Amino acid sequence: MEDDRIEEEDREALAGLTTVPPPNRKVSYSHQLRSSSGGGGQKRHNQIRKHSLDNISPPATTASEQHLQPRLDMSLSVEGPPDREDVPHIQPLPEFVASGGTGIFKAPIRAAVHPGRPPCLELRPHPLRETQVGKFLRNIACTETQLWAGQECGIRFWKFDDAYGAGYGLGGRVRRGDEDAAPFYESVNTSPTMCLMVDSGNRLVWSGHKDGKIKSWKMDHSLDDFNSPFKEGLSWQAHKGPVLSIVMSSYGDLWSGGEGGTIKIWPWETIEKSLSLSPEEKHMAALLVERSHIDLRSQVTVNGACSISSSDIKCLLSDKVRAKVWCAQSFFFSLWYVFTLCITCSIVH
Repeated sequence: MEDDRIEEEDREALAGLTTVPPPNRKVSYSHQLRSSSGGGGQKRHNQIRKHSLDNISPPATTASEQHLQPRLDMSLSVEGPPDREDVPHIQPLPEFVASGGTGIFKAPIRAAVHPGRPPCLELRPHPLRETQVGKFLRNIACTETQLWAGQECGIRFWKFDDAYGAGYGLGGRVRRGDEDAAPFYESVNTSPTMCLMVDSGNRLVWSGHKDGKIKSWKMDHSLDDFNSPFKEGLSWQAHKGPVLSIVMSSYGDLWSGGEGGTIKIWPWETIEKSLSLSPEEKHMAALLVERSHIDLRSQVTVNGACSISSSDIKCLLSDKVRAKVWCAQSFFFSLWYVFTLCITCSIVH
């Protein structure tokens, strides 16, 4: 009996409860702070209010959220999908491509060769055969329209405009080994060419030879006949041994390096004057240039002791921006200032 009475009281208590939540009481329990200073001028303070989470209205939904709401309701529903009449037509989300990585994130180019490489131009020089003794190429130098090559017995150059012409050798006389070569021009027989340098400003090509001579060759040869070898413009005895390297400085002076660490400078004023002389005065031009040289080893030799190495000059490089010339030897690097002709630094391996 007692248990029945407890259950009946519980049912009456549950029946008195309502499912509607109680109304929110919008009462602020905070109050304004009083000013500590007396007087009529009181400062207004912002009132601190206590808010309830029930008072916060739901945020406004955007178009994309409204678009996703029916789909979320369907996925969260337990009773199953509603009828098609009650649900609006659902469209797939639109696709877009971000533009922030345009030009950055690209797939690597898969090709045999890079498409941006320079074009290949084959001039078909003679092959290495037993009939080409003394004709092999030692070095090359390129201009905008020509390719020059120093060989064992002189100079040869090709014109790019004639690169795809029929190969017929020198002067129409086809030599064995030159049947497939592009049309070329050849100089007179000289000593083996050790180095080449292009002087685009003066339209000249300078060559250093094994017999110690430096020669100049004109780029603008008006040679229509392949049968006539061309000749040098200016030639003089520069070194006792072979000329191993030549370079043009920012001031127009010609630097040459040879055996024993010898570096000589040929002033451009003298070279320009010698080039202006007539062919009949060629011997005078050569003598004029030979007497004008400056030996750099004598500039740095004090009491018979020289501060630079005596090994052969391997390479000369000109820094036209800073007006300096780099000199490379077997175990020694030196940097020369062009204006004062003084060595600025030296590096020993």
